[in-house]
Amino acid sequence: MLTVAEGIVAALRQFGLSPLFITPNKEMSLLRKNSNSAVVIFNKNKQSRAATLTWEQIDRKVAEARVSVLTKQ
Repeated sequence: MLTVAEGIVAALRQFGLSPLFITPNKEMSLLRKNSNSAVVIFNKNKQSRAATLTWEQIDRKVAEARVSVLTKQ
């Protein structure tokens, strides 16, 4: 059974359209399932930056951040 969001994505694809996801972290599984990469926008020191990352790059960055946090404890 498709969720409502998955149904919308399927309908867009039938018309040859690609969805653009703007989503909070809780919907990352939907984004990951329906795309090869993500444009990640983040804020640091009151400056916004954007980067296009593949899921492999995102997974690697998350793993590096986890190791960094664990070694600081």
